Parts: sequence; structure tokens; C-alpha cells
Amino acid sequence: VVVVANHPYGALDGVILGHLLRRRRDNVRLVGNRPLEAVRRLEPWVIPVEPGSDEAALRANVRGLRKAVSWLQDGG
Repeated sequence: VVVVANHPYGALDGVILGHLLRRRRDNVRLVGNRPLEAVRRLEPWVIPVEPGSDEAALRANVRGLRKAVSWLQDGG
């Protein structure tokens, strides 16, 4: 299942959706902006990405993509 939240209320709607999904299954990950990692309770479930298209954002997003693919390959 893939759920997309175009966060009109900041990250809150995505976090709520993640919480609701985690009530049904434990293999849930949130792909979200890097600052979500700073929320300690969310850190285990966040796959960070950077908005933008500059070189630093592209490098950060490659790391996030690799983390997502690795998680999927491990059965997530």
C-alpha cells in the first residue's frame, strides 16, 4: 500500500496517516522531509528526502532512495 499526503497542514497529516497505518501493520515507513528525523519517536520510521533540485538535495535523495529500496528488499 502506498499512501501519499500532500501535507497542506505541514507534516501533521502524513504523521497522522502513518500512525493510523501503524495501528494495522508494523511495516510502515514515512518518506518525508529530513526535519522529521529530528522527532525522536518518528526517526525509526522516516526515510528522509530533501525538497529541491540542487546538488545537495539530489545526493540526499539518492541516500533516501537507497534506504527505501534496501528496506523493501529486506521484506518491508
